[in-house]
Amino acid sequence: MKNLKSISVAILMLISLLATGQETSNATETKKSNLANALSGKIPGVSVTTSTPVAGSSKIVSRCNASITGNNKPLFIVDGIPFDNNNEINGGSGSSNLGTHPTINPDDIESVTVVKGEQAIKLYGSKAHVGVILITTKKGNRLEAIKTTNRRKIKLKGTITDCENNTISNVDIFNLNTKETFKSDSTGKYTIKAYEKNLLQFSKNDFESQRILIQKKKEINISLKMKPTIQGIKSKGVKTEFGNGQIILRKPVIYLYPKEKTDIDFQLNFKGELLTTFPKYDKNWTLTAYPDGKIFDKKTNRFYTSLFWDGKFDFPKEHYNYKEGFVVSKNNLNTFLIEKLEHIGLNTFETNDFMQYWLPILEKNEINFIHFRVNTDYDLISKNIVNPKPDTSIRVFMDFYALDKIMEFQEQILPKTERKGFTLIEWGGSDVSIPVKERNNL
Repeated sequence: MKNLKSISVAILMLISLLATGQETSNATETKKSNLANALSGKIPGVSVTTSTPVAGSSKIVSRCNASITGNNKPLFIVDGIPFDNNNEINGGSGSSNLGTHPTINPDDIESVTVVKGEQAIKLYGSKAHVGVILITTKKGNRLEAIKTTNRRKIKLKGTITDCENNTISNVDIFNLNTKETFKSDSTGKYTIKAYEKNLLQFSKNDFESQRILIQKKKEINISLKMKPTIQGIKSKGVKTEFGNGQIILRKPVIYLYPKEKTDIDFQLNFKGELLTTFPKYDKNWTLTAYPDGKIFDKKTNRFYTSLFWDGKFDFPKEHYNYKEGFVVSKNNLNTFLIEKLEHIGLNTFETNDFMQYWLPILEKNEINFIHFRVNTDYDLISKNIVNPKPDTSIRVFMDFYALDKIMEFQEQILPKTERKGFTLIEWGGSDVSIPVKERNNL
């Protein structure tokens, strides 16, 4: 009977928090002796189902948070350990399961915190889409206090990148032990202080979260993977990378070659969402450019060889209706790219930069379809507002996707542009495999 009372009290407290959105609670202030089934229908947005009136099992679910998977149970985190609440809370057997957690006596609970919405998903991933109930027991707090008393903080630093080694800015860094939050800077770098054995979580929209345990190492570089998407499905409140024509615009790199040292105001006219910029872009870049290609950014007070940005944009399906282009086998990529890029107007240095970035990606496919958007065709992607205006702009954006077999397309005729005066060069690209496949399946 004592265990049954403990279970009922815990259920009362947890469900009340989830339903009302209350963020924290002291467990010892919530004592009641009601059975779990007495809660059914009493709390808006939450259902409690009990198999028998006295000693049955109870399930906690949220009616407010729909899921395409049909799972509307909150995720429980007890003293930093996650439990998915897929199991029932059993009263008759004398044990209480939060997922697979043993009975929690309300007298042993120090505090309860509820995290809901996007913040919950950021911190704990897709399993937390309904909400998260963070439980800290008094024992857990005492142990943590003893541990931290005998430890000193470690200064930890590193760089956060994606799988293609592009830096990722504004990544959320959450210390699951101390509940402190941090962010990476515009160059993907982070510097934080934390105790040894603390658990850190790195999260950003459209990327899979990653957790690391702090040990003695003082520099840890993090690589985040893009989240896989389900073609044609968008759940409410969840953005997919390629749904309905959305793609990531990779590596637009910009070079500037004035005839003499020139102060330049540079603005990007891009209707999508900027993801990463280097140097950091804030309304504009304020620059000094030199004839040899060096670029000095006045805001960061640093020299650069080029400007960099990437972003995402949701194009209409007609964007991927290719009538002409090139079908290139893996073995011919090297000579093909050098020939076409230098014909368009890139020099050896710029072509080499393009090759070093894109060749390893393209070579993952045995056969690629490639279409170039050159100069005014590039304006469909973005436009540059540059003062003073360049005399020559050479811009090339490569769309590509994998082919299962050799197919016939009309060969694309590429323009050739001669460099004259102040010259701007820009290149970028996108893997459009998924939106092309979606379009072809319509």
